[in-house]
Amino acid sequence: MTNRLGTRIFRLFSLLLILISQANAKPQTLRFAINSPGSAPYIYYDEVSGNYQGVIVDFFDRLEEDGHFKIEYFESERARSEQLLFRGFADMFLSSPRWVNQPENYFFSLALMPHRSFMYATKPYSQPFNPSKNKGALICTRNSYIYPVLQPFFDNNTLLRVDSSTQTTMALMLAKERCDFAIMSDHNAKAIMTTAKFCNSEFYQSPNAISAVDVLFVIRKELHKVKKQIDERLKIFIDSGERDKSVQRHVGARIFPKRLCSEV
Repeated sequence: MTNRLGTRIFRLFSLLLILISQANAKPQTLRFAINSPGSAPYIYYDEVSGNYQGVIVDFFDRLEEDGHFKIEYFESERARSEQLLFRGFADMFLSSPRWVNQPENYFFSLALMPHRSFMYATKPYSQPFNPSKNKGALICTRNSYIYPVLQPFFDNNTLLRVDSSTQTTMALMLAKERCDFAIMSDHNAKAIMTTAKFCNSEFYQSPNAISAVDVLFVIRKELHKVKKQIDERLKIFIDSGERDKSVQRHVGARIFPKRLCSEV
């Protein structure tokens, strides 16, 4: 009887120690590299609140609720982010396996959301965009970004690449006719081209998507347990409809063609 009582006390004491240990455990810090300056609806800096906003932030807010993780955001650029991850200076960034130079070096989460790229112009399209039928066209692109579908045409000079540091600058270049087309995801284009800055500009979206990929979290190879927890949370975030609500909140239902403000 005494032995049984001692065993129960020991088990209760051990359980108490475990609970205390878990309660006092500090959340694991995860460093997320932002492709500066970010872009809606994924992640962007909100001047009013002084904080980062976007679908990524909404998801990580949910992830932090469990108390196991704390997310730190810092600005980088796409080409640099992969190197930072490989060297252990970053833990995650948003991308696609098709855009990563050495995908075998990393883990990839479940898909966060689809990313469809279109060609944008200041004049209506009479037919789907065909790279081979637009020889010599100037294409506004984002510096250091990889465009697998267009790359062969850039390589043989059928299309000419004009790099900009941000998607907003790309849209400005297009509006000023310094390039013939701009390639951008539909979400980015909606968030940027429909702002007051472009009130006096018209933009048209190509009838066809140039490419479609899933964007997801690229995760440092050492963080296999973190990947599992992120995947579990992502499934809940998507299946519950929170992801779609987040996209609408950060982009809205604005569609193309984008007309002059006076015509809206």
